[in-house]
Amino acid sequence: MSDSQTPQAAGPLDTPLIETARRAEGGLVGWRLDRLRDALAGPLCIVGAGGSRTVARLWAGLHRRAGHPAHAPSPLDVRLDPPLHPVLMLSGSGRHHDILGAAEAALRAGRAVHAVTTNPDAPLIDRVRRADASHHTVALTGPAVKEGLAARHALVPMALLAARLHGVDGVAAVEAFEGSPADIERAERLAAARPSDVVALGAGLARPAADVFAHLVRESGFAPARAADPREFAHGQFMAAGPRTWLVWFAVDEQRPWAEPMWQGQPRSVTRIAGSGPAGALQIYARALNTAGALMRAAGATPGRADIPPWGAKLYRMKLGAVEHMEQAPEMKNQG
Repeated sequence: MSDSQTPQAAGPLDTPLIETARRAEGGLVGWRLDRLRDALAGPLCIVGAGGSRTVARLWAGLHRRAGHPAHAPSPLDVRLDPPLHPVLMLSGSGRHHDILGAAEAALRAGRAVHAVTTNPDAPLIDRVRRADASHHTVALTGPAVKEGLAARHALVPMALLAARLHGVDGVAAVEAFEGSPADIERAERLAAARPSDVVALGAGLARPAADVFAHLVRESGFAPARAADPREFAHGQFMAAGPRTWLVWFAVDEQRPWAEPMWQGQPRSVTRIAGSGPAGALQIYARALNTAGALMRAAGATPGRADIPPWGAKLYRMKLGAVEHMEQAPEMKNQG
């Protein structure tokens, strides 16, 4: 099956995420979501890079909650150790060689490969279709701009689709992306504090929210940031925290009994909480996007392509060649 929509360009950088969500949900009208859900049922390897990898982790968590094994390796992991299960590739542009290389590795390993992008002309979609007509390719209605604040918008359609396939109705999925005064207030507190670094804490269905918040804080250049499991952080990782480190906690309601005692009384902390189950997972992910956006606006941290250092751009563009042979056993490398 091939489901293709025409992407719409994003508006100004401060366009509310809920507008992008409405357009994405509108593009799903008339879709047979049950066909895609059935095709992806069972063990699944969900692959994304950069911001899309945080959506892959969200999707994997929802897939596991639905009773199916799932994991979200990096594209390089897939190339070095091709998965044993069908693969779902997530990519906004569907053009980067890391994603294309991972898809090729999975296809060579004989795996079914499906693809979701916001670009109907993506080379990834073309490659998956040519490999097997039964593979599913989905081009969602999404933004064309993927820099600075607008980069958050590229993640919305894929996150919304993940939630819709796991039982969240369209109205609730769209409303999850509505910003709130609390998002702005917490972001302004963080921006005014000018922390030395940020630790985003989350586990289970809330971990993707921590992941995407840390990713966006790093990418904006606001401060060094990382995501951590709260209990792993409690096992000594806090020793790396300094007097100006801020902790940003993410949780869904069902995690309150163990999470709330951890963050109560902690210095330099802000918290975000959402509902339970798949809807709560999408809500807390969306709140992470909204809080990160409000933080970027408050701090004036909205980098574009010109802000990328030359060595970073070189790393991003670098093609790794025959990576698949790097980890072969010595006796295999010496054959022939």
